[in-house]
Amino acid sequence: MAQRILRRVTRLLRIAFLGNDRWSVPSLLALSDSDHELVAVVTAVPRPAGRGNELRPTPVAKAVTPVPRKTWK
Repeated sequence: MAQRILRRVTRLLRIAFLGNDRWSVPSLLALSDSDHELVAVVTAVPRPAGRGNELRPTPVAKAVTPVPRKTWK
């Protein structure tokens, strides 16, 4: 019985991460460093900000940029 429970706990997961704000980034980075499969990252579309109304991506989108992953906005 104990082996059966242990096997269930150690199973790898396929994860889709949904987040936007800066406090979501540490969780995203921890998931990307884990053995679990990070299938996709979903975040909000970049919004205009500042005086020039330049598009500013979310902190999650900035964190995902160096890592090749599917990202939906």
